[in-house]
Amino acid sequence: MSYADIFEIILLLDLAGIVHILCIKNRWLDFLAVPICERCFWRNKTWRGFLVMTACAGIFGYPFFGFAFSASLGAVWMLGELPNSFAKRRLGIPPGQNGKGIFALVQYLADTFDSVIAVVVFLAFFHDFAFTFVLSVVAIGGLNHAILDTACYALGIKKLDFPNPLVIFFQLLTWLFFRVVHFFQGNGKALRIEIEPGTRNILISNHVSKLDPFLVCTSLDFRTTCRLIPYRFMVSKSYTDRFFTNIGLRLVGGYPAHAFDDSGKNQTLRISKRFLERGETVYIFPEGGIRQQKFGVGAFYLNRDIENSRIRLFRIDKTRKSLKIRYVGSDDIRNYDPNADLLENGKKMFSKILIETPS
Repeated sequence: MSYADIFEIILLLDLAGIVHILCIKNRWLDFLAVPICERCFWRNKTWRGFLVMTACAGIFGYPFFGFAFSASLGAVWMLGELPNSFAKRRLGIPPGQNGKGIFALVQYLADTFDSVIAVVVFLAFFHDFAFTFVLSVVAIGGLNHAILDTACYALGIKKLDFPNPLVIFFQLLTWLFFRVVHFFQGNGKALRIEIEPGTRNILISNHVSKLDPFLVCTSLDFRTTCRLIPYRFMVSKSYTDRFFTNIGLRLVGGYPAHAFDDSGKNQTLRISKRFLERGETVYIFPEGGIRQQKFGVGAFYLNRDIENSRIRLFRIDKTRKSLKIRYVGSDDIRNYDPNADLLENGKKMFSKILIETPS
């Protein structure tokens, strides 16, 4: 079996998978959406998926390998998902969701490679593969699966209801890089914060440079980082208007600070709430800093409206030769006068990190 054969197998499985996704999205063949075993795999593993993947793989693969062999590839693909699904159910992870922090990345990798490995094992019964060939096929298959999933999320064919694992992966790489930066800037000791289970975390700091989101979020130790990632931070329009800059910033957690719907209404607060509700961390620097922006209250609306949310305050002291980031502590807008203006409450909170706020 050659690489050309592998790409043909990937193609037929991709096409079968897309048909399966469209069946779910458009509720086609709903009479077949009967759980295989709800107690073991819950309701999302159905006979519809098994039959659609098997039949479509057979049809799409008929010109290459014949119907029977191609159909068996579709069936093996679905079988490869079952052990992973069984394990997630035992861990209490609901269908279509992942755990929090770094565990979301681990589960994403399992979801990406489970069926790929099953197909490679199936093919090994018919061919004598070299070990390097097996590794390359698993890597190619996993990368293809990740790209196809990302495309489906971007096109709205699939809904992403859990933290984006690609963002987590790139943020871990960013953490490694900036830990070196912190070391040479005299801020080598990482901060450890106790994160209460189930809290929704809003990080706030003063604003001294364009690198603030990276400097603050990588000032934390690895244990705290694993509990908080992925971080999300707002990006100004001047960056989102640049195609490659926009893509790069989105991969490390950025999202538009000015996202408008068709009616012209700013959706940034709604997007921020969605991130917090699915367990992600939002980082905001609303104080007038390098651009003398107007003091805003968006972070405090989030804290007020999101159940079990917690604001965590940081102070950045930066000179040309040194960098010091301090964790001031956690706070809650609900601790202040509930009848007072949010702006006034925000000023009181910001006074804890000695930020000069507008009068």
